[in-house]
Amino acid sequence: MLVTLFWSCEKELDTEGLSRITTFADIQVTGDELAIVTLGQPYTDPGATAVENGKSVTVTTEGEVDVNTAGIYTITYSATNSDGFPNEASRLVAVLPPLPDEVKNMDLSGQYVRTGNFATVEKLADGLYYMTNVGGLAAPSPIVGVYFLHTGPTTIDVPHQPTSVGGLQCLSETLSPDGNSFSWRVVEDQLTYFNASSIRAFSKVKQPTIRYE
Repeated sequence: MLVTLFWSCEKELDTEGLSRITTFADIQVTGDELAIVTLGQPYTDPGATAVENGKSVTVTTEGEVDVNTAGIYTITYSATNSDGFPNEASRLVAVLPPLPDEVKNMDLSGQYVRTGNFATVEKLADGLYYMTNVGGLAAPSPIVGVYFLHTGPTTIDVPHQPTSVGGLQCLSETLSPDGNSFSWRVVEDQLTYFNASSIRAFSKVKQPTIRYE
């Protein structure tokens, strides 16, 4: 990745608006960027590698995974180039509890609507989903995606996780027995975009029935 950096020099240098090109370290996460672990099972992170101009760069790893607590954990890999500029990449690790058959056989994926605004839910694994619009908002408001856990017939959990607007989690989560509606409150670390007291309810969009004569 090439980035051009600009700064103003001292006037006595008789040169202003100098530019310089620096190459950020290219970080490659080893394996999948989303790892799934069963509660209580050991997890060994495969790490990451970094290269700058064809040469290996030291990678620093931060973050821990508590395999005894269900949730979504972030492992961050960072590397600094020869000019002192850092770059980073990350892996999410989802720790899932043992799931009842009702959850394994239930599929929450589909399109949902909240106050006329749409969101898509994708099933990644039994008990793990990705949702494209946690706030159920419309542009130009932030459209923020999150991962959530489906742990019981009427139980979902949006654990704290990094997003495009910073860290957030959801509280007061509910799920209807038929899986066709759910609700939650979005709580950001920075309290910038979402009203933390607002209950956001989503309903699954019913697909039209096609009849063949």
